[in-house]
Amino acid sequence: MTCYYDSIDEQIFENNLEGIVEELITLIKSVELSNTPKESGTLNEFLIQLNEGKKTEEYKKVRQIVTAKNEIENKVAKLSNWKHDQQLLIQMNYSTDDIDAIKDIVAFSDSADFNWTYNKVFEEWIEFYESIYCQEASYSEILHMPHGLSAYYELSEAYQCSKKIDFPILMYFSGHGLVDCREFEANIMSDKEVLNILNEEYIISNLYVDDRTVALPHHQLLVNESRDTLKRIGEINQYIQKQMFNENVQPAFYIVDSLGKQISKPFHYNKSKALFKKFLKDGIKEYRKE
Repeated sequence: MTCYYDSIDEQIFENNLEGIVEELITLIKSVELSNTPKESGTLNEFLIQLNEGKKTEEYKKVRQIVTAKNEIENKVAKLSNWKHDQQLLIQMNYSTDDIDAIKDIVAFSDSADFNWTYNKVFEEWIEFYESIYCQEASYSEILHMPHGLSAYYELSEAYQCSKKIDFPILMYFSGHGLVDCREFEANIMSDKEVLNILNEEYIISNLYVDDRTVALPHHQLLVNESRDTLKRIGEINQYIQKQMFNENVQPAFYIVDSLGKQISKPFHYNKSKALFKKFLKDGIKEYRKE
């Protein structure tokens, strides 16, 4: 059997486009090669599977991306060509917001007569993106905040994000098995105004004190006093709360800056929405004074 394999295929299978064709590769690797000598031997089975894979929507999508990338990457970025170039970016699966940001960089290059290629434009865009956007939160596949709130479950990541976007950090010490935490989340954090403040004014670091997940190696904590290494997320967070605030009570909220400096007095379990809102608003005012 003939397998039709061209230069685009070579790029797809060699580079794998950062995992975009993972499903296609998995499909091909799933071939159960025959150990029995017969006319449809192992090579034939593989070629059949490969040609079938090339008929899939995943393959067509990836081929479209590679084709557009080949056309645009070495092209000089000019606003006069934007209508066509925008279509290529759409083919490459860039979002509307990303395309708008790329257009701004193209306009800058064009006005300054830099004659940047799109390769250079993409480099500038990535550098800009990394400078203003925070990283994805580790452990978000297993740990969650209520009401659709975003959070970091590793304090160092919250510090990094705070430095980038200049927001205060709300450290929330909680636990999976703590009834008071669930009640507070259901009755106080569900308030519309509270949610707006948390979403728009704070970086949340939700630190579970009873989680038994083994932290990533670079998140594990060497305790100087005992020379022991704390490996589980819960024990690490218990240690942090004790060292920073000399407390071991949950739910507990602390507002800190990107260096861990405490901005205001802590907030412990209380059934008053008004008091929690005041705590959050006062924390923002104190942070912005600095």
